[in-house]
Amino acid sequence: MQCPNAIVQYLDNLIQEKVTDCYSLALYCNGNTYETHKGNVLTSNGSGILVQPQTPFNVGSVTKVITASLAVKLAEKGLISLDDPVSNYVSAYRYPHTIQQLMLHTAGYAPPESLDWPTPEQMGPFRRRIYDHPVSEVADRSAGYYTQGYTILMDIVEKAGGMSLESLGRRYLFEPLEMSNTTFETQSWEPGTYILPYDSGNNGPVKELEGLAVTGDSGLYATASDILRFGLMLLEDGQFGGRQVFSEAAAKLLKREVTNNRFNKTPALWIKGERDSYGCFGDFLSTSAMGHPGFSGCMLVIDPAFKFVGVLVTNSQKLHADWSNYRKLWNVAISCLTEKN
Repeated sequence: MQCPNAIVQYLDNLIQEKVTDCYSLALYCNGNTYETHKGNVLTSNGSGILVQPQTPFNVGSVTKVITASLAVKLAEKGLISLDDPVSNYVSAYRYPHTIQQLMLHTAGYAPPESLDWPTPEQMGPFRRRIYDHPVSEVADRSAGYYTQGYTILMDIVEKAGGMSLESLGRRYLFEPLEMSNTTFETQSWEPGTYILPYDSGNNGPVKELEGLAVTGDSGLYATASDILRFGLMLLEDGQFGGRQVFSEAAAKLLKREVTNNRFNKTPALWIKGERDSYGCFGDFLSTSAMGHPGFSGCMLVIDPAFKFVGVLVTNSQKLHADWSNYRKLWNVAISCLTEKN
């Protein structure tokens, strides 16, 4: 269906105000799907690309949601338990943390300094830095965002699943959900056919983000409509297109708060809670709304109370620098889509 004018106008204003120069949005609410997109952006090879629904974007930390979901799928199949020690799967890990503590960012790590995402050739030294990185406090005392924990989670998933993260993604998510423009691996893609994140000033693509290794925490490329399919599968307790892609139990776990309401987290998503403690959900989404933003100016949100899923993808680190951009978008979107005719 045609996206309501108020939503399109909000996004167009972000372009006019030079917060971003493009966007792609996919929404679902009470049985109806809405999509809109706009922008012509510079790619890494110097050409321009007109944003279309099938144009892939780097979705930043929304990657973590997919990686965590694959861990839950392996638990569904009996290959891991989220309460297993990490060292059961990767012997280089030297702490007694569980898999779920890595997923929840509660293992007690502070982010390492000066550790950029690696190229494939740099993965050896990158991994050594991660596995040598010391914890800063005891586990479960706080939830400190430790993105590199998801590289360790990737190692666990690949070891337990017996194949690469890309292969696991294709088998259990991308193909069943018809996410045909989603991949962890872009090495085979032609430069200029997908959109790199722009720098923090929104001046042009960060070419250093091209051709990076798969790390499990960021760097997944996908479209808004592909991520919407994933969100719909969770909303519908694991079903999509008449198929049970995840078991009902696995899908409900991915939506369930698992920290005794201390940190408002599911194994894969952040929860809004009684107040928007994360600052990205807005005023009108329900307390049960859940989601995750990404550094490239994108966000997935699921609100079971309104039967709502929203996915925004952009290439703008500038947009992501001010999370009120997300809050205002979801305010406008849920207001428009729940109006009574």
